Amino acid sequence: MFVLCIKTYSQDLAINEFVSSNDTTIADENGDYEDWIEIYNYGTSSINLNGFGLSDQIDNPLKWVFPNITLGAKEYLLIWASDKNRSNENGELHTNFKLKSGGEAILLSNSNGNTIDESPAVALATDTSYGRNPDGTGNWATYTTPTPNDSNTGATSAEPEKIAINE
Repeated sequence: MFVLCIKTYSQDLAINEFVSSNDTTIADENGDYEDWIEIYNYGTSSINLNGFGLSDQIDNPLKWVFPNITLGAKEYLLIWASDKNRSNENGELHTNFKLKSGGEAILLSNSNGNTIDESPAVALATDTSYGRNPDGTGNWATYTTPTPNDSNTGATSAEPEKIAINE
């Protein structure tokens, strides 16, 4: 008799908010104002992120890989998109890439490289974030008051700049 065990990955994990041009909002442990990405577990169970990935390249979903870290239910996790490449589970997390303020998609993938969430590519002004409301599941909006490691419900939203080609 064979017993088949299939490991499933929660879809209760989302890119919740990000800043692609951080000048004064929040500094990392070195005092540097780096881009950042906030992940949110909107589910009711903890999720071990070991082997999950973040990327700014669709053809390389595991560009930066999470260490053995668990995100509890309804918890937020801030990852610096600094190009410092730090994945110490006991320290602040830093990707091996930065975000382009002119806009690029961000991918969150499971350990098999399957995309479980993706942010749209949007151009953001300095110290402006793009996030979901309600957290984890809602529509994307631009916020003039970013809320790293906190709910987006208190953020002040703004209309994104619209660009038009005239001729």
